[in-house]
This record gives sequence, C-alpha cells and structure tokens, in this order.
Amino acid sequence: MSGFEVAGVVLGSIPLLISTLEHYSDGVSALQRWRRYERELRCLIRNLQTERVKLTNVCEKLLVGLVPSSKIESMIKNPGGAEWRTEDIRQRIKARLWEACDVFDDIIQDVKLAIDEMEKRLGSQNDGKVSELRRGIFTLRRSRYDDLLTIIKDGVANLENLTDRNIELEPSRRIRSQVKLFRILRGLANSLYRALQSSLACGCKHDLGIKLERRTVDITPIDEDERIICELAFQFVVSSLSRSEILPTRTWQKVLVKATPPPPPSPLPSPSPRCDPQQLPPLYPARIQQRRPRTRKTVSFGFSQLSTMASTTTTLGQTATHTSVARAIHSLNSTMESIVLSNITTTINLCENLQKVQQCPTAQGDASCGIIIDQHLSKTCRKYNVYHVLQPTDFSLLSLHRILEHKDKDNPIPYPDQLHLAAVISSNLLQFHSTPWVPEALDSHQIFFIVTDDGPIYSHPFFLKLKEPLNSTQPSSTADGSATCVLDRDPKLLSLGLLLIELILGQTLDSLKTGTGPGIFPEGSLGWKYVIAQSVLPRVKTKSLNYYTAVVRCIDGDFHSRRAAADGTGLDSESLCEEVYSGVVALLEKDYENSSKMFA
Repeated sequence: MSGFEVAGVVLGSIPLLISTLEHYSDGVSALQRWRRYERELRCLIRNLQTERVKLTNVCEKLLVGLVPSSKIESMIKNPGGAEWRTEDIRQRIKARLWEACDVFDDIIQDVKLAIDEMEKRLGSQNDGKVSELRRGIFTLRRSRYDDLLTIIKDGVANLENLTDRNIELEPSRRIRSQVKLFRILRGLANSLYRALQSSLACGCKHDLGIKLERRTVDITPIDEDERIICELAFQFVVSSLSRSEILPTRTWQKVLVKATPPPPPSPLPSPSPRCDPQQLPPLYPARIQQRRPRTRKTVSFGFSQLSTMASTTTTLGQTATHTSVARAIHSLNSTMESIVLSNITTTINLCENLQKVQQCPTAQGDASCGIIIDQHLSKTCRKYNVYHVLQPTDFSLLSLHRILEHKDKDNPIPYPDQLHLAAVISSNLLQFHSTPWVPEALDSHQIFFIVTDDGPIYSHPFFLKLKEPLNSTQPSSTADGSATCVLDRDPKLLSLGLLLIELILGQTLDSLKTGTGPGIFPEGSLGWKYVIAQSVLPRVKTKSLNYYTAVVRCIDGDFHSRRAAADGTGLDSESLCEEVYSGVVALLEKDYENSSKMFA
C-alpha cells in the first residue's frame, strides 16, 4: 500500500476516532465528579479535527493538476475508496514527491500507527457505545494520549512541508525529466529504425512513418531506463506497393511497436522436496499433488546445509518454507513469457506477416505480428513486439505541405489544431533529432496526416515521413549547408522556427514572398526562407505572444550562439536541450492548453 493510499485510510479513520471521543465527552458531562475533564476531551477532539483538515489539504495539493477537480471532491468525500488505489494516480504522485516519496510513506505510516494505537487505548467498539467505567478510565489516564497526539501533529506538519517544497520544485524537475525522456527516446528511435530495417529487407520499396506524439512519462531519480523503455509504445505506418502490372497502387497499414521486457535476472530456485502439495499451483501434475507427506519432527546430524534445515523444521517453519516455495512457483507463470521472448534470435519478415494479418477475414482488433530485433550491440539485442492496428483499409496520407499550399481546400487547419501541431512537432524534434527519422532541415514535406472518411484529419495521428530508403546506410546530407554556414544557425532549430511560422499563418513561406524575393541566398534555401520569415514576424506576433517568442528563439535566439555549439553536440547537449524545451516547447504547449480551455 502506497503512502497516498495510507493517507486516505487515515482520513477515514480520524472521524471514527472523533466519534468515539464524542461519546466519551457526552458521558463525562453527565458525571458531576468528572465534569472538569470535559474541556480536555473537547480539546483533544478539536486537535484531531484540525489534523484531519490539514491532512486533507495535503492530499488536495497532491491531486491538483493530476486529476479533474470533480474527481478530487469525490475522493475527499470517500477517503480510502477505490480511486485512492489507482495505479496512474500513484505514479503521478510518486513523480511529484520525487525523492521524498519514501519519506512521505514512512511519515504517514507513523501517523496511522498512532491513530490505531489511540483507537486501541480508547477501546472503541463497533457500535460506538462505551461504558461509564471506560469513560472513567479515560479521564483518569488522559495523559496517555499526549504522546500519540504529538506524533500525529508532527507527522502531518512534516507532510505539509514535504508537499509544499516538492510542488514548488515540480516545474523545474519536470523539465529535467523530459530531457531524460528525450535521451531515452533518441536511443530507442535509432534502435527501432535498425530493427524495422532488418524486418523489411524484402525489396518491396516500403515507405515508413513514425507517429508524432506528446510522450510523457513520470520519471523520478530512482527510476531505471529499462522501466521507462517498457512503458513506451510507438505507432508506425508501413506502405506496400501492389504487384499489379496494370496499375500499381500503394496501400498503408498501421502497426504498434513495444519493447519486450527483459528476461529475469536469475533462474528460479528449484522447489523443496518437503513442499506441501496442497499449496502447489496447478503447474504441478495431479499425481504429485496427491502425495501427502506426513508432518513430523525429525532429528538428523548436520552433514549439509539442506539436511540441517530439514532437521530443524517445525510446523511453523514448514509453513514459512512452503509459502516461499509457492511464491517462487507463482512467479514462474508471470516470467515464462519474457523467458520465451528472450530466446528468440531471428527477426520476422514484417512485410509477409502484415500481408497474412490483412488477408485474415477473422482478424479483430490488434493482432500480433511477431518480434523484430535490433542486433546492433555485440553482446545484447533489443527485441520489440509488433502488433497490427485495426484501421480502415482505404486510408491515405496527406502532406502538411499540400495543405499549406491550399491544394487541398477541404481541410483547412483550425487554430487549436495549429497550436497542437506546433507543440507536437517541436517536442518530436527533441525526441528524434540525430536519428534517421528526422532530416537535417525539417519542413512541411515530411509531415503527413492519415485521411479517412470519418471526421477531421487533424484528430488523427500525424507522422514524420522517413527521409531515406530503409536499405540505405549512408546518412543524407543537408542540401542547404552553405546557406546555414552563412547564417551561423543550427539548421534543425532554424528549420523548426520556419515551419512554425508557416503553420500559424497557414501558408508556405514561398507563397509569402513579395516581388522576386530575396536574392542573397539560393531560392528555396534556409537563408532564403529566413529573410522572408523576418518580414512576416509581425503577423505571427498578432496571433500569440508565446508563439511569437518561441519562433524568435528558434530563428534568432541564443540557442544559435557559438557557446551552445562549442562542444559540437548541438541538441545532443542536455543543457541546450533543456533550454529549448523550456524556452520553446513549453511555451507552445501552454498556448495549446489555453486554447483547449477556450474552445472547449
């Protein structure tokens, strides 16, 4: 049970304790010889009520921003209910408390023990009634509760302090967590590319797109990379060219890829020959379960560790041994799948498996396609489960560039979707830069949307088109390298700023040029677009100040200074990545959140 769940139990226990004390108070007031003790009883009740309110405030602070306001109210009214045990809420609170999570758990456990001990000393009954004799015992020994009340007060005060300080530091910690997540995502993106490359080496000229998402994972300093990796999932679209000689057509399918869990660190212990057959799981044959060994004490000489353990076994000791063996056997069922997956060494033919799944008339929902493997590392390899996602068969992809050129007039981009796309694209640039998924200079030609017949396309995921064929091993060069050197700008950030301008204005920079356009740089180069962007920046400012600030920082900000690029790593530098996230992505996400509330 987590500390937050215990806090809910405490909130539900204090009113019961107060009710018992109120019964004591009523009894004391009826006895003339003990009337002088009534004030102290009321004081104890008031102190418990105060601590309950303070603990309620602590729980509310932890929940604000993590769950809807209406849900907070229902949780406070039903402390210790099912909502307090939700795994998602527990993980979010764990991330909010950061390294103080274990301390929080210890403190609230002490508070609960004090509450339980006070209930025990009061001798509370289920029906809430107490005898006159117990009232007398309470008044005669009232000092026995001072130590417990001190524990409760100090514990709640410490919880208040921990909660306040950690919530104050949460924004900066969230940025650091995102930077750590981006580092993990970049490693996974490279690994996924290699795994997909090996599984699609069939010469069918597949195109591939990766879904762009606002991926967020609650990360604390104690979390290992492997736990985070196993929580992440990626969606892709894979194209196939029909083999028709008359009119070849390209069809698309959607797949979900998720890393397989690592195998167990050590083999399970073999079961003891003295196991109780009644405690064995169904994994064991029935004939073994029918054997009933006689329970008796034995005496033998200690020639080995096993015989020594057997000779000292009692009924209590046998129970403990049987329990540990049962737990070990029970864990076998949960780890068997990961053991089987760890023994797979050959990647699937994804193209062939997708065709089989698509042709299966009984396929419903997501269907497993097998496992793909990245064998880039010499000693270990990363394995991924691949699932075919059920999707309408007649969907196509539409590029952002075509939309901005107004060649598809049926799909104008609404303002909230413009802000959403800006936030997601900028976030994914930090996730996937320096990987095969992102070109050196990003533009609207690489952004695609799924088009179906059921609603606006911007509510569907959008994808970053692969920049080069899967079978190519040579990195693509930047065609605009000369212009980038003249501008002394990071091409990734500069191209992001230019794309953001096009997105918020709903037009390509080519269509925004006046006259013959700038002649300093080659037409279509980053430098050529940069000059056009400077002339339209006032129009961006009228849309949103946060958006304008993010754009300016991408094309003219300190991110391009020689200091930031001195180490030669660019966005691979965690310090620069953190600055870009807080100075660009966070501003765009805030704009989108505000627009969502406005247009809700």
